[in-house]
Amino acid sequence: MTDIAASAARRITFVILTKVRISVFGVILMKIRILIAAVILMHIRIYVLVFKTKERDTAASAV
Repeated sequence: MTDIAASAARRITFVILTKVRISVFGVILMKIRILIAAVILMHIRIYVLVFKTKERDTAASAV
């Protein structure tokens, strides 16, 4: 009886631990994804700003 209970407890703790690990890993992955998305957005904004200022400069020089 005790062996069965011990093995069941071990199995339950193992499942809980793996679930916790997966959730922690998922949270870390989400944070990394958010960071990457933020970096990409910042780069796009910088490129747009640079492109717009270049367009303005060329328009001003053309006139």
